[in-house]
Amino acid sequence: MNNSSLILKITKINLVLFILFYSQSLFSQKQFFKDNILYTVTSITNSTVNVDGINSLYYGEVKIPSTVEHEGESFKVISVKISHDGIESCIISNGVTSLNFIDCLKLNSVIIPNEVTSLKKISFDGCTKLTSVNIPQGVNSIFFKNCSSLTNVSIPNSITSIDNSAFEGCKSLSSVNIPTGVISIGHAAFKDCISLTKLILPDSINNIEISAFSYCTSLSSIIIPNGVRIIWHNVFIGCKNLTSISIPNSITSIENSAFEGCSSLTSITIPESVYSFGFDVFKGCSSLTNIICLRKTPPSAYNLNFDYIKNCTLRVPKESADLYLYQNPWSEFKSILPIH
Repeated sequence: MNNSSLILKITKINLVLFILFYSQSLFSQKQFFKDNILYTVTSITNSTVNVDGINSLYYGEVKIPSTVEHEGESFKVISVKISHDGIESCIISNGVTSLNFIDCLKLNSVIIPNEVTSLKKISFDGCTKLTSVNIPQGVNSIFFKNCSSLTNVSIPNSITSIDNSAFEGCKSLSSVNIPTGVISIGHAAFKDCISLTKLILPDSINNIEISAFSYCTSLSSIIIPNGVRIIWHNVFIGCKNLTSISIPNSITSIENSAFEGCSSLTSITIPESVYSFGFDVFKGCSSLTNIICLRKTPPSAYNLNFDYIKNCTLRVPKESADLYLYQNPWSEFKSILPIH
């Protein structure tokens, strides 16, 4: 075979491969409607589709099937993403691995049968009518931001982390069951959950991120698990009804504005392990009358805004009273007394 024949053969092979690839690419993006549901083919090889929408004129209940037939082919439904202000309820079939509902303003019910074991991710963003949803075991990511009618939720044991803003703006949420096994609560995870009165955090948690419980205005008490090392910025800012908080010996630092605006907090005990305070930690804690600081060496601190707690008494280890009296900003306390 001469060189020109070889080159021609290689060119033909490449052309065939290109056509096959291009055809696959085109088909994999093919969309079709069936029973008011818009499907997008994601893989012809694996025969899979995503649900990417609902007929804009459709209202009421939607049932997502596990498979759908189109042009003689049978496709498996693996993902659902819907933004529609007309659907009121949705039934999910087995095989779906991901649910994503965005601004479905009339959605009040999502039924996930017990036999559905495929789900890994559930997301509801701005579904303001949704009151409850059963989350099956196996799900490892949940998101309910601005689901303002959601009243309670039971988190399955398969969840190990509460994602950033997972329940932010869930203004009707009054109770949450966080299972043992969860190790982290993300940034603003429960921000603005104004109906949340009590939350039990399992001992498995070792990290609570910035603003995690900010402006939970009905939260009255909380116990921080032993294992958490830092109370991050704004974690409890604006929790105006917080009257009791237990800080474990594992905490080493309390960051900026951690308790700012906790205007019902009357007393707090700082364990010996805490060696650092950020800015404005107690700003706006107008009812705080008693701080017990167990560290023998005064923790490093900046502007704690003691002007807001002028009537507060600082109690410290007896042998350390003079150290606190002569070290700023602790010396700003008008009353520093030894712990008996």
